[in-house]
Amino acid sequence: MKFVDKKLSVGLLVGALMGVGGAGLYAHAGHMDRHGMRAHGRHSTTGSPEELAQRARELGEHVCATINATVDCPVTAISDEAANDLDAMSASFQHGQEQLHDSLTAANFDRAGFARIQAGQASAIEASAIRYMQFLADAAAALSPEQRQMFSRKGHAEQ
Repeated sequence: MKFVDKKLSVGLLVGALMGVGGAGLYAHAGHMDRHGMRAHGRHSTTGSPEELAQRARELGEHVCATINATVDCPVTAISDEAANDLDAMSASFQHGQEQLHDSLTAANFDRAGFARIQAGQASAIEASAIRYMQFLADAAAALSPEQRQMFSRKGHAEQ
């Protein structure tokens, strides 16, 4: 009986580990194909500069489609400018991510050096969030009251 209990315990442990690993893999895959980003919503300011740039592009397109603006959508130029600004921030952020990795995996861990890199990354994330919020405000200001009302009624349901 003890042998059966041992096999059962090992089987349950392996099953639990596979379930946790599978959930982690699913979450990572969802993040990579931007499904994770959509779960946060288009108005969320969380994410890397690259993710926020993509979100600005998607929201700009979504607003234009929702308000039925075909050629001269007032949000297109604002969305493009914000995405370009955020893309420019992305290279520096990615370099910081590489520095974080190098710091964490170095033979001798330098906590003070890590703290400096971490502070720089936090500043980069804050700057990109502020730029994205500026995009949201600029986009709202570019729309007429009627267009904002139309987006309010239709836009959020499609997120």
